[in-house]
Amino acid sequence: MNQDKGLKSFFTKKETQDMRKTDSDDYTVAHSRRVDMILRILSLVCAVVIWIFIVIGDSATKEFQNILVTVKGGTILQRTYTIDYDVTQVNFEIQGQGTEISQISETDILVYVDLSSVAINLSGSSEPQTFDLPLIYETKRKNSNIVFVQKSRESIKVTFTKKSS
Repeated sequence: MNQDKGLKSFFTKKETQDMRKTDSDDYTVAHSRRVDMILRILSLVCAVVIWIFIVIGDSATKEFQNILVTVKGGTILQRTYTIDYDVTQVNFEIQGQGTEISQISETDILVYVDLSSVAINLSGSSEPQTFDLPLIYETKRKNSNIVFVQKSRESIKVTFTKKSS
């Protein structure tokens, strides 16, 4: 019962001029607006930072199938040898930032075998010689953070047969 009296007197109490002045003076209102504005700006900055973190950290993959293997450094060898390859196409998957992966197409990808190191190892023999050479996977884009994953082939068997004169 004593509590009811206290609540009743609290809610029925008339505010005096002095009470209003100390409860909501200009300093308190200005201070509240300033704090409110700082909190809004801080919230906006935090939202932008989180959004950037999500966009940049977005990892994606893309699959490529039946990409042709090209040959580098074989022009001189092709004059003297017939060159046969056990595969001419490969499949693989690339992984990287979502924004970068979405812009990559088949024309941006290079898969090749480099024959320039083989010329030293070829003897004058007319017998066919087979070498297991690494396939090189690259993108044409500079400063790319793309990684080649799940390659169908890491190397290719190349057979050289001397042409008859």
